[in-house]
Amino acid sequence: MVQGGGQVLLDDIEDADPVFGWRGGQPYDSDRPTLILHCADSDDEIQSFSFLQHALRDTFTELQGGEPTVEQVDFVANEVQIPTVSGRIVTLDLTDDEWTASEENGSPTIKRGGVDVVPALRDHGDTLYSGNLGYLVVNVPQEWESTYRRRNFVENLIADLADAAPPQDNDNTTGAFETLRSAPVTVARPRVTDADRFAERVAQYFGFTNAPAYETISQFDASFTAALRADRWAKVALTERQSYGEESSRHYNWKALVAEGLARTLWNAARDGDQPFETFVRESLINDGPLATEHVLSSGVEDDDSVIADVFLDEDRRLPTDQLDGFLDRQEHEAPLAIEFETGFSEAAFGYRKLVESVEKYQESQSVETLFVVVPPRLLYRGERQARHLDRLVQNQEDIFETLRVRLCVPCLSESRCIGLQTASDLITRLYDDV
Repeated sequence: MVQGGGQVLLDDIEDADPVFGWRGGQPYDSDRPTLILHCADSDDEIQSFSFLQHALRDTFTELQGGEPTVEQVDFVANEVQIPTVSGRIVTLDLTDDEWTASEENGSPTIKRGGVDVVPALRDHGDTLYSGNLGYLVVNVPQEWESTYRRRNFVENLIADLADAAPPQDNDNTTGAFETLRSAPVTVARPRVTDADRFAERVAQYFGFTNAPAYETISQFDASFTAALRADRWAKVALTERQSYGEESSRHYNWKALVAEGLARTLWNAARDGDQPFETFVRESLINDGPLATEHVLSSGVEDDDSVIADVFLDEDRRLPTDQLDGFLDRQEHEAPLAIEFETGFSEAAFGYRKLVESVEKYQESQSVETLFVVVPPRLLYRGERQARHLDRLVQNQEDIFETLRVRLCVPCLSESRCIGLQTASDLITRLYDDV
């Protein structure tokens, strides 16, 4: 049994993101295989096990590009078959009633039909110190910790899997702490235990201002994908593709959503009778309007040294370009305004540098007063330290300019449209200060 010192050991290395509390460190910045014990909430409406798999999928794509293979642990003739973890998300759900947790001779056991999975997990954990990125995610029921007899079961289990014997009360060494800290094993517990608040956090992860109707996290993800890929005429007509390098479909679709959202805000502010939105776009924005994508600044002639804005909004006396407070989250802004979108995918160690480069390129241009660097909200879900670091990284770039205002922002989605941008600092405060 874990003694008092063992409980302190695990408490000392607690970390958190907006959805989970972590013991043993977060898995978001590792490029090695990791074994994650997820403690399921007793409320079935809190689908944190499913959400964790989606978050890990996105993390894998951010670090590696592409998507991981998803597989389940299998049982063949009472033998535990755990697939290779590298390049995969491998899951094992132990929350049905057939599994029994106990301790035998001081060691944790998890049995079904006489088969104990702990030795297989322990053996597999020993292989996770090398190899490529991947996740073995084991879902255990909260009830295993709710009785006096098993109140420290998960702590005992992680110590066993990490091969870190918890210290006795009179043991003042730090060996167990260092072993557990460096082991590729961690524990995730839902940080939000109210179903409505959980749905709100999941909605914010995808960018929605309100949670759409859903029964599963996969349906939530499908609603987000449908919003991103919607091929409305105005979205397509307003949005140019990059003429340099390779532009991912994700980047193009996000850029198109933001451009369409700005166009609708201008249309609402400049309502002229019953003029349809598409007519407004065609007559007031395309070709000669103040809103453009892939806009070449300064000379207007594209070459290898051109500064090209993802989205650009110029001053225009014919249109209310100064009446965008509803879309731009009441932030101080002044046209000409540029927006750069960074998806965060496939950047790995260069992700931070990519944000800086998106700002630095505007040193060559004097034709922008405000710059918004926009990222998906999910990048702020990788722990408070990373979230605040991203925000500071962008805002601190203001120092290299005399007048340019620079802010990190995230998009706000409602149904299938982008209805605004909000500053990352405001969202970070809500995610990490309002639990």
